[in-house]
Amino acid sequence: MIKKLFAAAVFTALCNASAVQAQNFPNKPIRVIVAAPAGAITDVVSRRIAAAVSPIMGQTLIMENRSGANFIPGAEACRQAKPDGYTLCIFTTSSLLQNSSGDSPAWG
Repeated sequence: MIKKLFAAAVFTALCNASAVQAQNFPNKPIRVIVAAPAGAITDVVSRRIAAAVSPIMGQTLIMENRSGANFIPGAEACRQAKPDGYTLCIFTTSSLLQNSSGDSPAWG
């Protein structure tokens, strides 16, 4: 009885899995928020990575520098970004450690 029930469950799962269609992702440009000034090493490395990844993904990566105020503007822009997978955030480790311990509005 348990073998038949298991077989029925597996059959149902396989039938349902074939009905699921993959979505086309990405189907619009990807926004990359860099919490560093233009020309900084974080920005330069981010742009080189974007130039290499963009042809593979088939979409443009739009670089957006948000620097100043101890990287808080970049963190705030990432926090407010729509959670749809079309926003990447690039920070330095030190900026995340400094801002996570305080009462910064970016870490709400």
